[in-house]
Amino acid sequence: MAALQTKSYASSKSASTSSSSSYAGSGEESNHEDDLSLSLVAQLLDSYDPSHLDRAIAQQAQTSGMVNATNRDMIVLQEEVSSTLRHAKAAFQQGIREARTVKAELEKTQKRLNYVKQQAADRWPIEYNMAKEAHEARSIDD
Repeated sequence: MAALQTKSYASSKSASTSSSSSYAGSGEESNHEDDLSLSLVAQLLDSYDPSHLDRAIAQQAQTSGMVNATNRDMIVLQEEVSSTLRHAKAAFQQGIREARTVKAELEKTQKRLNYVKQQAADRWPIEYNMAKEAHEARSIDD
């Protein structure tokens, strides 16, 4: 393609050279400058190698694809983690509710036990004290 561009540029320059050569004494000098400019343009077009640009674009596309794939993977992992976190929060809240229920039941049972102990101590003080001493003696021996 570069050779085609150079030839078309050269043909347009030669047409303008033939029209400008009608001036007295300017034909040879203009022709030399045209040859020099055509030579420089041809060298410039020949020295330009688009394969480096093509490789860079291909590498950029590959890198962009890898980044996009990694980004999609990160989004999927983030969704999984947020889902797991939601489930963990729900399980934790359920555990808190159950712990509060157990605590309330234990407090209720402890109050009932204290009430029963007080009733037993008031109704049967001798038997209650004997049982209490026997229980304390067993606790010490263990």
